[in-house]
Order: sequence, then C-alpha cells, then structure tokens
Amino acid sequence: MNFLYKFKLISWYLGNPKYYKHFIFLLFWRIKKFIFQKKINTEILYNWCTIHEIKLEELIENLFSTSQIKSFYKEAEITTDTIENKKMTSDNLAGASYCDLIYNICLYRKPKKVLELGVALGWSSYAFLLNLINFDFKLVSNDMPYPFIKDNKYVGSVVPSKFKKNWILYRYPDISILDEIFKKYGHFDVIHYDSDKSYYGRMRSYEKLYNHLNKNGIFISDDINDNFAFKHFVEKKKLKFYTIKFKNRYLGIILK
Repeated sequence: MNFLYKFKLISWYLGNPKYYKHFIFLLFWRIKKFIFQKKINTEILYNWCTIHEIKLEELIENLFSTSQIKSFYKEAEITTDTIENKKMTSDNLAGASYCDLIYNICLYRKPKKVLELGVALGWSSYAFLLNLINFDFKLVSNDMPYPFIKDNKYVGSVVPSKFKKNWILYRYPDISILDEIFKKYGHFDVIHYDSDKSYYGRMRSYEKLYNHLNKNGIFISDDINDNFAFKHFVEKKKLKFYTIKFKNRYLGIILK
C-alpha cells in the first residue's frame, strides 16, 4: 500500500464521519498487527483446512439426510445484463461465494431469517433469495461502500427486482450497524460472513455473530485459509464445524 493510496484512504474516511468508528478500528488493528501478529504459515493453515474438508454432497447428506444437490446457476435467471455487470466490476468488487453451498443449505434448511455480511455484486444474496421467494423469509445484508470505487451502484445488482421484497440491504461498516441489526431482528437461522477478512476483524465479529445464531443454526465464513481466525475460534469454543473447498480457497461451516 503506497503512501499516496494511504493518504487518499485516510482523507476518504475523514470526509465520511459515519465511518469514523470503523476507521479507528482499522488504525487499532494495523498497529496491533504490526506489533504482535507473526507471519502466517499458510501451509499449516491450508493443511488444517484439508484435514477437516468435506464435499458439498457429504455436507448436505450429513445435515439434511439427502444426497440431492441442485445447481444455483441452473436455477437462477442469469441474463445478459447480469453477465455484463459481472464483467464491468470483476476487478473492483469481490467475486462470488460458493453459491451452490448457500443455495442448497437454504433449499433444505428453509430459514426464516438470514444475515449476510459482505454483498459485492450480490451473488450470495441471490443464492439465498432464489428458492425462498414464496416463504415468510427475510435476508438482512450489510456491505460497506468501497472507497474510490465508482461501481458502488452495482452492489447487489445481480439480484432480480422480483426477489428484493424479502431483502433488507444496509451500507455501513459492520462495527457500526451490527448492534442495530440484532436489536431489530434478533437471532438468525443462517449467517454468512464475507466481510472484514483481517484476523482481528473476524475475531471481533465471529463471537457476536455466533451469539446471535439460533439453535440448530448454520454459520458460513468465506476464505478461512487467509488467516487463523476461524481455526482459533472453533477450537477455543470447541464447536462442531466443517471446511469445504471452493476453487482454490476454503469456507468454514459451523453448526450450533
């Protein structure tokens, strides 16, 4: 991160008072990381993920006693505009999560309330909403605006309009909005975390999110091979969990 970018980033935060709380946390995290955090041994972490790895078919069989897996992309309405939106923003907004995992969990779990942290183009949002359109269901999502990126208007853009009646989308840092979300909506049946990828950001959020997960709820965290946060959290609390591979990265699934 060069000096000019750092200066522009600080200026952006100083010009957006509603993000001050998040800015202070970022400063604290970077100082703490500089002083205390050792270099991550990615090989050890990747091997740990591999040891606990389960295939999607096995996971769905374990959770729901069925081996039938449906493809999100075959069921979804992928239009030309959707593809163009993806192409236009692929370099600026994060890529899609494991949508088949999300889609099948919702297909069989049929949650009443879902919390999603991290939206980007909205592929995971669409996967949550697709087979729940006719249910009494709410998806609550949060995605902080991206500094310097003009494509913020594309956040959630792949979700067709007809699915948005069950969707509430916030645009704040997690640290600023989570308490308000929990106060308004209570506990959730499924929580998907694809937000702050730092170790301290995850450890700050995991505890709070897990405490607001209903009994028999399912917690999903993306990119757990980035750092040791997921490993440390599940081992500390002695939780039942799985890891599942998607492309070249791992997701973690916790069962409450």
